[in-house]
Amino acid sequence: MKKAIVLVVLLTAVATYGELFINEIDYDQISTDTQEYIELAGTTGTYTNIRIELINGNTSPGSMYLSVDIPSLTITNEHQGYGFYVIGSALVENVDLTPGGWPETNIIQNGAPDAVVLKVGGVIVDAVSYEGPMNDENGNAMEMATPAGVEAIDDGEGNSISIQRMGRKGSPWQVVVSTPGEINTDQTFEDVNYLPKANAGTDQIVNINTEVTLDGSASYDPDGEIINYLWTQLSGTSVTLNSGNTAIATFTSPSAATELEFQLLVTDDEGETDTDTVMVSVVEVSASKIIISEYIEGSYGQNKYLEIANVGDISVDLNAEAYTLGQAKDGSGIITDIVMTNWGSFSNLAPGEVIVLAAVGHTFYANADTALEYPSVVHFNGNDAVGLLQNGIVVDLVGDPYSSEFILQDLGLRRNGDISTGNPVFTMSEWTQLPTDDVSGLGFHGGAGAPIVQNVSVSPDFLVSGFEITLSAD
Repeated sequence: MKKAIVLVVLLTAVATYGELFINEIDYDQISTDTQEYIELAGTTGTYTNIRIELINGNTSPGSMYLSVDIPSLTITNEHQGYGFYVIGSALVENVDLTPGGWPETNIIQNGAPDAVVLKVGGVIVDAVSYEGPMNDENGNAMEMATPAGVEAIDDGEGNSISIQRMGRKGSPWQVVVSTPGEINTDQTFEDVNYLPKANAGTDQIVNINTEVTLDGSASYDPDGEIINYLWTQLSGTSVTLNSGNTAIATFTSPSAATELEFQLLVTDDEGETDTDTVMVSVVEVSASKIIISEYIEGSYGQNKYLEIANVGDISVDLNAEAYTLGQAKDGSGIITDIVMTNWGSFSNLAPGEVIVLAAVGHTFYANADTALEYPSVVHFNGNDAVGLLQNGIVVDLVGDPYSSEFILQDLGLRRNGDISTGNPVFTMSEWTQLPTDDVSGLGFHGGAGAPIVQNVSVSPDFLVSGFEITLSAD
């Protein structure tokens, strides 16, 4: 009997803690951030042993940069049996706690991505990332309030905005005007079946006669699960869809340029549906003789370099041939998060020639052709893939655009000399890993058109001070 009583007490504690959750985050304002805060919500009652952790997502795994322990907090009934508790700057309206040791301004980071974790009794009960996906300390995916590229700063009319839940824990998030210590905009704590959200992925540009993937795996149901996917072609040259009733479908692109449109229909476990569409532009692009030949992600500062080489046997005007560079930030999967579309005075690249791009403030290599201001395609941090594109199609790639892991952090990579065309799929075997911060090979790539020295002879075969030396080679 005694064991049964203890078990009941433990189960009650877990259930109570599960009703406390992260309800709102205001992490950025116009100019200096002076009114940042985190709002908790929960059913009325007293909660103990609370901990808030702020996580920087620019490392893998994420690293905690601020935390606060709250021995006890009380939630009072403010709406439908729920109440709110605000932690943040002393300037925030309705603030309940300003933690000692926290900075007065710029409290919550607004990089991409970052996160807030709520623990009760040492156990994670809520974990929310913003501006991109993240995993918690246990390797579990956090709830993503906003994807990469969606910022919450102001509404264009001078009002600070925040990310807010629309209901209880697990409900969808919205970006609206901040409401610290009050019920969120259009929020309800009643039982609601939230509609599923279809996500057909980003529009694509692909080559002719290639396998194309339609990815709807980012679709979700806030309060349940998606039980059915259905892909349908809406327009363009007819193609055969493989696995059209799953999250990920494939097809082979037509043999001629065309525009294709597809619709994804998702159904949740309550029978509710949602749709989204995606465009696929089919173009014809041949294998590229312009390649990414070296990648340097320095161990500190702005020592980041990218070398572009012409490994073909004819000169190429990069602007005229529609070559561009793009970067997918933090594994967003969108290679055009940041782009460089104009090569300026370095547009004409002769056989064997290279262009070295650097970040402003670099110090390792003195002969860069140009230094780019932040943000740019060379401002990468090891989890930002860089692609070389022609007519909008990726023809060469370094890094994985779909991974937020820091696989290239502090790395230098040099393209192997036998690589004669670009590769739109990053393949590590095509690269040689360099010692950290080694820039000795920048400015030259041994591709087609580069001089080949062999059968070297020196005359005379011994050196005497003042003698003339003759060097000959084939």
